[in-house]
Amino acid sequence: MPDTSAARRRFLKLTMLGMAGYVLASCKSEGQLESELRNRFIQNFHKFPHFQPNEHATVPHTPPSYSGVALVVNVWASWCGPCVYEMPSLQKLGTFFKPEDLQIIGINVDKDINLMREFLRRNQLNFPVVLDPANETLRAPNLPSTFLLRRDHTIAQVFVGDRDWSDPNVISEIERLLAIKRHVPTTLPDNFPRADGLS
Repeated sequence: MPDTSAARRRFLKLTMLGMAGYVLASCKSEGQLESELRNRFIQNFHKFPHFQPNEHATVPHTPPSYSGVALVVNVWASWCGPCVYEMPSLQKLGTFFKPEDLQIIGINVDKDINLMREFLRRNQLNFPVVLDPANETLRAPNLPSTFLLRRDHTIAQVFVGDRDWSDPNVISEIERLLAIKRHVPTTLPDNFPRADGLS
């Protein structure tokens, strides 16, 4: 009889190698997307395009002056699972910095404004959101895509894919890239909403 255990071991080894190769390729692909997106914007725009929040597209807020303020600009959609996952931590990120140092802005690419409005209402998000229907202006290649903008609104970094924006390591990276400092520690009370939105 053929040695099925040896064949099984070879199959498992090949499977593991294939999975490792897939993971590495995915990481490289995400890094390439980030690099290509950043380079395209730097080539085409001296500064990040100006988006003006308006009453039809945003949660109620008093629009601050963004001049001289570092920005985290997140491109998202209500139907995008990774976008939905990172929203609570993105909102939490804003609590670590003074408004004059850092602001969060969402750019929603839903074609149906009602889907976006319902999502904002249901999740009680309080940062400004503007519309870029069907991703026509930014043409972000992947969702979510997040741009870190310095105080002069030049692009410091681009992230493709979801992140836990409340993670202390991520916050430290934002501080370094944008030359800003948090005004509260990254450890908050136990009753503060979790990054994944679960209680």
